Amino acid sequence: MLAEELLMQTMNASAVSALNDLLHEMFPRKIGIPQAMQPSHRISDAYIQKLERRLVRKGFSVHRYVDDFRLIAADQSAAHDAIEFAVDMAREIGLVLADGKTKLAPKRRVREDIDEINRAFDEFRSQAEDELWAVETERMGYDDEPFFDVDDDDDDLAEPDEDEIDFVSLSRVIEDWSRGEESMRGVHAHFGPGTLKRLQSATSRLEDDWLVKITEREPIRLYEVISYLRRRSEMDQNWAALRRLT
Repeated sequence: MLAEELLMQTMNASAVSALNDLLHEMFPRKIGIPQAMQPSHRISDAYIQKLERRLVRKGFSVHRYVDDFRLIAADQSAAHDAIEFAVDMAREIGLVLADGKTKLAPKRRVREDIDEINRAFDEFRSQAEDELWAVETERMGYDDEPFFDVDDDDDDLAEPDEDEIDFVSLSRVIEDWSRGEESMRGVHAHFGPGTLKRLQSATSRLEDDWLVKITEREPIRLYEVISYLRRRSEMDQNWAALRRLT
């Protein structure tokens, strides 16, 4: 089953066959993969994607971070149905859901989590605005506490451009995502993929190091990262980044 999934994702029959033979040599019972190795993370992620696709095709709203799933349901009955379906689908591909981690969260708790995520993003935006104000006052040659008449028609010290604030704040999300801080997992999962898509047409480019680190930690994000690179015009940098990703 793993070989079929890898073949579907890579279309590289010889590489999949070689990996399949290697794993059979290491695990004659055809169960398990080597632990604590970066390639194993990518293999397991490819396997888990099979479960994720089935849940999405069933119509569930699915959010995943590595092997942690969050499914959004309309009510408690639908939530129980989702869990039962996930259990059955996982069993079909040889996986077992952890009973201690499989639980329902009330709508209030979900809303609180979303509000917390939005507050975290607002903090990114506030920091970006403060940073751009500081750059502007320094460029104009003011002291740390500039004095000027708010009634003067002086356009020299203009407010930071909204597009510039957006780029800086969204870039901070990607940079933070690349560090993989545990406390920010919800923010990264919620905003990260959409942020990559939104920054495809930005004037400035994201750091390749950030993209590589994100993909190493979450191989499922390879598609979003490559989609970002495909939209960028810096061809030499794009090819260099792709070589690092593969």
